[in-house]
Amino acid sequence: MKSKFRIIITITILIFTFLFYAKQLKMHKINTITVFGNIVTNYDDIKKSVNSTNMYNFDINKTKKNILKLHWVRDCIIRKIWPNEIVVFLEEEIPIFEYSYNYYININGKKLPKSHIPKQNYPISRIKFRGTFVEHEMRDVLNKLLKYPEFADYITEIERMRELRFDIIINNNVKIKCMDNNMEQCIVRYLTLPANAPWSSVIDFRHPQRTMFYDKNHTL
Repeated sequence: MKSKFRIIITITILIFTFLFYAKQLKMHKINTITVFGNIVTNYDDIKKSVNSTNMYNFDINKTKKNILKLHWVRDCIIRKIWPNEIVVFLEEEIPIFEYSYNYYININGKKLPKSHIPKQNYPISRIKFRGTFVEHEMRDVLNKLLKYPEFADYITEIERMRELRFDIIINNNVKIKCMDNNMEQCIVRYLTLPANAPWSSVIDFRHPQRTMFYDKNHTL
């Protein structure tokens, strides 16, 4: 008799616990997702990244991993605001250079798709980058350009040929070939060319002691 009574009591407690939990889930359903800092990132993409519909089951770490997979998100902070709100603070990537018709790149060389971008909100450089850049190369190139602003004004494109080897395009029609791992010397040599130096579509500084001038149809 006692055993039967205990079973009834246990079942009753379980039923009440379930009903209480179900009521709490309903009471604490996520009704609002507030996002700050989303200049480029689509709100609906953030909303889809939220991994639950209620506050109790909401996993901050899992949701953060989902959000960080979005192209333009660099970092984010997520907070639960009881009883029904999730707040997301975004830090978005900042595009610096144009990489191609479809992408920008940031300071670390990460490609960022151009779609849905209010370009006027970013100081996009007119210098275009080509090739596959890595972080230390990007920073090195930027530091050198900052030292020679009078030279940077003429650059329209920088093309990475291989590791630490670049070609520089001046005014869209002159290509400067630089030595491996020595862009700065290349810049100095260009700036110190004599006024009567021959015009050509290619200026080759790859030899440390000799400058070659030739047109684009010439190959070495």
